[in-house]
Amino acid sequence: MTYTSDQVFQQALEDRFASNVDGRGYEGRISYGTKITRDNITAEVEFFNTTQGGSHYVKLSPSDEHIFYSKGWKYGIYVLYLSNNRAKLESIEKSIRKEVNSTNNHATLKSLRGKRDKVLARYNKVNLLLKSIQ
Repeated sequence: MTYTSDQVFQQALEDRFASNVDGRGYEGRISYGTKITRDNITAEVEFFNTTQGGSHYVKLSPSDEHIFYSKGWKYGIYVLYLSNNRAKLESIEKSIRKEVNSTNNHATLKSLRGKRDKVLARYNKVNLLLKSIQ
């Protein structure tokens, strides 16, 4: 089934776990690192990835938006969240390899491994949620 941008936005509004982030001139919801907004005047719907871009949110690519249009809000936020966590895991693994090959500081390694364990736990939790809705 395919969804329109308004249908996906309506699903986000009905998601009881999504946080309300309404602002001046727009309605918005945010969940699992994905923000969706609808302009009050133009009714344009936009999707943002809140875990990339630093001090500003990055608009989703058309291929990422397509996930929401083809599978809906819940499926889309879970897929994007898992993708973001894979990127975090790659970064942490790179830092661990760098630390092992350079100073080999045990406190730093312990901290990095702890971060990796937390990201993996969240990844596995959301992966189960995704499987439950498929």
